[in-house]
Amino acid sequence: MGLVLQQIIRQRLPGSRWSSAKGVSPRNNSRGETPQLFHKEMRQESHATKAAASLARTIDYDKQAAEDAAAADKAAGNAEGYAKDARASADQAELDASAARSAATQAEQDAKEARSAADRADTAATEAEQAAKDADKYAKEAQQAAEQTEDKKNGEQIQTGTILDAEGHIGNVFYVVDHYEKSATRRPCPRRRPATTGKAGSSTQATAPSPRRSPTRRSSTCTCALRMTSTRRTTSAPPSRRCTSASSPPRR
Repeated sequence: MGLVLQQIIRQRLPGSRWSSAKGVSPRNNSRGETPQLFHKEMRQESHATKAAASLARTIDYDKQAAEDAAAADKAAGNAEGYAKDARASADQAELDASAARSAATQAEQDAKEARSAADRADTAATEAEQAAKDADKYAKEAQQAAEQTEDKKNGEQIQTGTILDAEGHIGNVFYVVDHYEKSATRRPCPRRRPATTGKAGSSTQATAPSPRRSPTRRSSTCTCALRMTSTRRTTSAPPSRRCTSASSPPRR
């Protein structure tokens, strides 16, 4: 640094003592300079030294300024990148907000539809409950009507009876099956009347005509034992069973 300053001083101050040989003083100066001139030269050298120092500081300041400018440029680039990222984040946030608004609208619509479906289900449940009550009522009425019909039928059966005679049913008279018997000999049917002797010595049997069937002459024998019982009016009639007869075709 000192050599640089000396060169600068020699260039700017050619008449100074630095331009002559080293170690020359004002007294032994060949040109015979006065002390005032010497002091003037010293002041000039001082100003030159200050100027050189200022130039050195200026150079340092320029270098530092260049470094600061480079750092500022780098910071500006980073800031620009951050700004781009911020803009991208803002755009993404706007898209997310729009999607969130759409999702909220759809959720609200779904909630309305769910409420409507719940109202319809409630109405259907109320109608189903009312239909069940009506069905129960109709079932009870049908059961009551069936019981009344059965009671009426039983009453009519008790009044008419199940034993037939020549004129029809005998009232309050029923027959039930006691037991079955299988034997080699045939027993006469109790419903058959005794045989009568007709003309030319022929024997015929008269049977009581049934009101539901046309009277015909049949030769039949009963293989079941019957028990005749007389009962009063009851709520239900005992089970009935007709005689099993082996009949032959009518005679002509």
